[in-house]
Order: sequence, then C-alpha cells, then structure tokens
Amino acid sequence: MLEKLFLSGNVISQFMQVLPISLLAAVVFVYVRRCSRKRRFSSVNKEREAVLAVFVCYLTGLLSLVWTPNNFWTYIWFYLFNGYPGTTIGPLFKLEYSLIPSIVRYWRGELTGGSWVRFMAVGNVLMFIPLGFLLPLLDRRVQAKNMVFVFFSCSLLIEIIQPVFGRSFDVDDLIYNTIGAALGFALFTLFRMLCPKTVAGCRDPGNRSQL
Repeated sequence: MLEKLFLSGNVISQFMQVLPISLLAAVVFVYVRRCSRKRRFSSVNKEREAVLAVFVCYLTGLLSLVWTPNNFWTYIWFYLFNGYPGTTIGPLFKLEYSLIPSIVRYWRGELTGGSWVRFMAVGNVLMFIPLGFLLPLLDRRVQAKNMVFVFFSCSLLIEIIQPVFGRSFDVDDLIYNTIGAALGFALFTLFRMLCPKTVAGCRDPGNRSQL
C-alpha cells in the first residue's frame, strides 16, 4: 500500500516522494532558528516563524521536483522499497526548449493528447499558488504593482536552471506558474482583508503598521 502511494506515477505520488525531504528541511530550519535565537537572546515571533517553516517546506519540495533529473525520486523510492532500481535517472545537461505555448500547438494540430496538456497546465498553476500566497505574507515588498514581475522572475529562474538537470525550458511553465502565483496573491489579498492582524503578525515586527 505504501509503495503504491509513492510509486503510482500520479500527482499524489510525486507529492509524497518529496514530502519527507521537505519536512526534514523544515525541521532543520526550525532547529537552526531556535539555536540562533538562544545565542542572541532574541524574542520569538511565533506566527512568522511558523509561516517561515511552511515556506521552507514548500520551497524545498518545489525545488526537489523541478531541479532534479527525470525519475530521480522514483529511482530513490523504488530502490528503498525493493532493494534495486526499477527505472533509470534521466541525463543531465540536456538542452531542450519549447517557446510556443502548448495550447497554440494543440490548436494548430501539431500536438496531440489534449488531456495531458490540461493536466500539465493545472499542475503548474497549482504548484505556484502557495508561492503567491506565502511570499507576500512574509515580505511586504511583494505588492500588486510588482507581483507579476516577481513571480515571473521566480519561474524564469527555475526554467533557466532546469536544463542543467536534464529538463526542458518550457514557455508553458512560465505562463502557468505565473498565473498560479497570481492566484495565490489574490488569495493573500483576500486573507489580508479578512485577517489583517494575522498578516501583520507574520511580517517583520518593525513593520507591523505596514500591511
């Protein structure tokens, strides 16, 4: 049952594959921050520290998915469950790119598999919604006037580095990731209207008056 959960090849299994390392990163982060505060005898902003830990957990999971070779985590977990590799890890340094959105190629008849296109679009949108919510929650400099630039830049950085790990530079990812982050920012804006004190508590104590 556990093996099927990790190796079924769907979205849930991909999430489960990076969940342990994401949680480990969050635990290490909390421990390091706690030790640092003890040495400096500084006060604790529990709300901000909790959101920071969630952000580290999310960011570790995101980068573990997009900055590792194809089948990397499937290879690791299959080996842990069965004692031998059940697949091969994709090559590094593969220069592949797609500069025409899939939806355009699909309409032109150059691309088949519409369900796969929709699946990838939804997945890329959902993957960046937490970034759009958490980043402005932690940093007040991320505002409506610059949020598209910030989120597009984050996605662009990921795409530029992906060929190093044998993945392709895909304009679809840039578009859908930015849309997902923008949706996350919209959720943050709504949350800020409903819970302004919570938002203030998650930010730098010196800037609590600036929501």
